[in-house]
Amino acid sequence: MQAAQDDIIVFDPLLAPSVLASPNSTHGVYLFDNVLCRVEVKSLLTKNDVASFARKSKAISQLKLAAPLHEAPEVYGAFNMLVAFDSEVARGQELAYLRQAMEHEDLDPEGGVVSSMCIVKRGFWLLRPHDDGTRGWKQLRIIEEDDPLAYFVGVLSNSCFSQRAARLGIKPLGGGIGLYLDHPFDWVGVDS
Repeated sequence: MQAAQDDIIVFDPLLAPSVLASPNSTHGVYLFDNVLCRVEVKSLLTKNDVASFARKSKAISQLKLAAPLHEAPEVYGAFNMLVAFDSEVARGQELAYLRQAMEHEDLDPEGGVVSSMCIVKRGFWLLRPHDDGTRGWKQLRIIEEDDPLAYFVGVLSNSCFSQRAARLGIKPLGGGIGLYLDHPFDWVGVDS
């Protein structure tokens, strides 16, 4: 898949080398096998941006890892995360609009193709497993104004850490920086 641009690509050079990438440049070619996460960043998130994010996330989810390094637990492709500083989507309807955009692309909103959305001035939503193994969305209970961005960074760190460990077939003792944040999240219903 050739994408015009992704804002942030988190990759692991130990898994596969980057091609045409340089420490002096923000551009390069990243093989899917070494990409752990892609993050789209927007200043003001529009409804068209949400639709485009769902479309790109679907395309990324259809890529496959070339070959496992060795026997390892189930390994997923790159995580797809969305972060914006503000949004034109009506307050309280952010997750509903993301879900609608995913359904328009024939994606199950709880399927795992999109794993989180952060709108810094509004909130942070995270796809998590229920006790019964199904998935659902949780919303951060904001205590401090900068909580949405802090938790986004924590989840990004944890997700990449666990994804790298799974791809390498190891069970680490630690995790990402998100382990050091408490988890004041509430489950969000389908209609929210």
